[in-house]
Amino acid sequence: MKAAQIHIRCTTSRRLLSVLTVVLLTVALVGSPYGLVCAAVAQTDEEIVNQFFPEFLIEESEEEFANGGLAPFRASDFAVADLNGTGAEFIVAAYTNGFSAAIRVLSRQGTAPLLVDEPALRLLGGIFPFVRFVDIDNDGRLEVVTSFTSARGRAANWVFKWNGTALDFIGPSVVDEHGDAATLLIDAAFRDLDGDGILEIINSAQQAPLAVDEPELEIGPSDIFSFDGERYVFSRSVEDLDCEFADLNNDGVVNILDVSLLASCFGQDPRINLKCGVADIVRDDAVDIGDLKFVTAKFGETCR
Repeated sequence: MKAAQIHIRCTTSRRLLSVLTVVLLTVALVGSPYGLVCAAVAQTDEEIVNQFFPEFLIEESEEEFANGGLAPFRASDFAVADLNGTGAEFIVAAYTNGFSAAIRVLSRQGTAPLLVDEPALRLLGGIFPFVRFVDIDNDGRLEVVTSFTSARGRAANWVFKWNGTALDFIGPSVVDEHGDAATLLIDAAFRDLDGDGILEIINSAQQAPLAVDEPELEIGPSDIFSFDGERYVFSRSVEDLDCEFADLNNDGVVNILDVSLLASCFGQDPRINLKCGVADIVRDDAVDIGDLKFVTAKFGETCR
């Protein structure tokens, strides 16, 4: 007799049994009248992600609750991609207990899942996580963007590049007095502003604190970060993003040169003709009348 806590698929000499999920299964494999043959069924990606929920996040949440805090909370999100370009898929998962967070890279080694990497970023935090892949530097390999929302609904964005064995944090950041890095990105957008195929990061305009004698929030400029080959660094601040988007050739003014550039791409699908990506201003996967209206509305304006 053998007992196991597994998922099984069984076949018999007389009939095909359905796939069963059991908690405790005790079967006699020797002398069975049906000659049972059982093989393990692979875990789903979601099951693997749940299996690797970081224990320190669970313990921290339970300790907070024991001290009168909020009830224990868990949230996770994940995405799957071939990060090495070899056909082997990796799971990138983001976890949170409502305040602290973690990011883990998981893979399958045969039938057993394996923890491959976990960036050491103590200032990760947020309520709800989100994971997506973006080819930031136009090298055909996907970068990882994870986001964690705050209580106010805004999301902190963390950008990583896979180096073959681990995630490198390449997003704009600041380091505190303890040497811990934190992202500068809040509700950021990724866009090729100069048509070179490499995405710039546009950080959303930041809201200054509301003083007692001020009737409304003061909205600051949007910061633009460019990729320097290794990481994202500050490029410039922009007061009028619409003007920046309409300045297709990035010379600081919206003029006939931008209209000519758009005309050369008119009717093109930027997913096929990548050079026309900068002309798809409204991001509908076509360079059309909507983009032309956007440029002409800003015609003659100086963007910086």
